[in-house]
Amino acid sequence: MDPMPALEDLVWLFESEPTHPFGAEDAPWPYVCVGFTLTRGAARVELEVEPASGLVELSLTSAGVELVDVELQSVRSLVAEKWAGAPE
Repeated sequence: MDPMPALEDLVWLFESEPTHPFGAEDAPWPYVCVGFTLTRGAARVELEVEPASGLVELSLTSAGVELVDVELQSVRSLVAEKWAGAPE
């Protein structure tokens, strides 16, 4: 993936350290699959990304009901933008 977010940007976005669903904690970023989960009230966002393979999985649930579940392959870029307020 190019561009690809720094691992620190994904930690910032999801406000948590990544999980390693396939147990490869010692592999260097971006050659490892990492997962993140963010919960706000009844909403839950889960992301798994493996940049070296171009794989991205994203799911969104609300009150236990799955709203979105996508698996993307051959993803060419992924960006996490930081901005200080709502867009105008």
